[in-house]
Amino acid sequence: MIWVTRAMKKTLNEDNHSTETATFLTDYVHTFIIMIILAWLTIKVIVVKEIGSIGALYDAVIAADKENPVAGNYEGSHLTMRSEGCLYFGILHVISNFGAVIMDTGFWQKGFSADVAAAVPGYVLGGVASFSVPWTVGTIVGLAGLALERTPAFPIYPRLMTAEEVDAGLVLPYVTQAVAGKAGAGALLLTIFMVS
Repeated sequence: MIWVTRAMKKTLNEDNHSTETATFLTDYVHTFIIMIILAWLTIKVIVVKEIGSIGALYDAVIAADKENPVAGNYEGSHLTMRSEGCLYFGILHVISNFGAVIMDTGFWQKGFSADVAAAVPGYVLGGVASFSVPWTVGTIVGLAGLALERTPAFPIYPRLMTAEEVDAGLVLPYVTQAVAGKAGAGALLLTIFMVS
């Protein structure tokens, strides 16, 4: 990490390509910190005493399926690939992210300033890697929300989350606060600011 800081200082003192290199280095540092926080959060969610393991999380989700089946999902399950709502979300997500990338001037500046031999593999690898992060964190945290909302560790216990809270994206902050307290909430806030 020290070499990144030194490289950033050296880059900022040079005139030639300093802003491009500084942008790439700061993106690297931000991504590295975000990955550490998200990996920590995912592991913390799995090993928290209210859940304990992946198997216990699975059992809690199966129990939640029986208590509160999801309309439109195969047999009301939370763990299915046959979901009408999921299909609509996937289509909407692909279209909106395509538009966000096309309209992002920072993306185009980086794309044009990078060497083609490095940019193409980098963007392909980044695209594949960026899928794994939201999929893993979203799946683990979303399922943990089902498992934890009936425990005293959950911030809004004994009340269950409403559809409005879930739609507003409050599952992640609630679960983070339940498993990691104020430190987790601070780490999540830092992650959100670094992504922006």
